[in-house]
Amino acid sequence: MSPTVSYKVIETNVDEPEKPSETIKTEVKKSTPVTTSPVATGDDTKQEFWYVLLGLSISTLLLLLIKHFKTRRE
Repeated sequence: MSPTVSYKVIETNVDEPEKPSETIKTEVKKSTPVTTSPVATGDDTKQEFWYVLLGLSISTLLLLLIKHFKTRRE
């Protein structure tokens, strides 16, 4: 035996929405162009400083590794 579903539809009257009797006129004005500026986060450090520091750190690490492997062979 398979389940069955039965339902009853109640008829209702739905009115169509009323159309506006007047047309609304709007004016479009030209706006001034928006200029964007970087967000002020309070961090004024220069990025170049960190790149130089990273480069010096990597160079120092490479020099220490080279020295370690050269002394290890001898």
